[in-house]
Amino acid sequence: MTMPRIALITGASTGFGQATATLLAKQGFRVFGTSRAAVPSGSASYELLPLDVRSDLSVQTCIETVLQRTGRIDLLVNNAGYAQGGALEENTISDAQAQFDTNVFGALRLINAVLPTMRHQGHGHIISISSMLGVVSLPYLSLYSSSKFALEGMVEGLRNEVHPFNIAVSLVEPTSFKTPFVMQTPAQPLTDYAPFRSASSRKYSRRYAVRSNLPISVSALATWF
Repeated sequence: MTMPRIALITGASTGFGQATATLLAKQGFRVFGTSRAAVPSGSASYELLPLDVRSDLSVQTCIETVLQRTGRIDLLVNNAGYAQGGALEENTISDAQAQFDTNVFGALRLINAVLPTMRHQGHGHIISISSMLGVVSLPYLSLYSSSKFALEGMVEGLRNEVHPFNIAVSLVEPTSFKTPFVMQTPAQPLTDYAPFRSASSRKYSRRYAVRSNLPISVSALATWF
């Protein structure tokens, strides 16, 4: 009897994470999704585990839970993240640290946690959800863009490091989709930027409004296994 492949997907309660988890479950994976406030659902096709990607202990506990139940992890999808909005001057160093702790170091914590198992298995696949804003930055999303630029550099280097162990590494760079993605506003906005920030916000809102309600293009992930 063929054992199902094991997938771990962060930020799987909504949006891209939820769509990916549901799709991979249909593809025959045993899927563990994660969320900071996991709420079990009898109708879900995958199990939702609690995980805060900013916490070393939370990451360790989550990985140990999956390994205790399955003995391996074949696929990691780093999807958890949020956007810190506002002009760069409107954001504090603490805002920047929080942005990077989730979008960059959160992914790094998960990568480092699964690599020993994947190296021992002799195979694995790590997919990190980046953004087109990790390639080209936009105003009033400078911190978010910089975190995605950093993620891309980290993952591109990782790809060659783990290739000898038969571990594949991929980046996904979505454009704008209408999902419940969290965008934080600056805690101390400056009036000088207000009209320009508002104009940018309206532009982004119009762009999201014409996109599909469901990130269907995430189905392309399934073709990589």
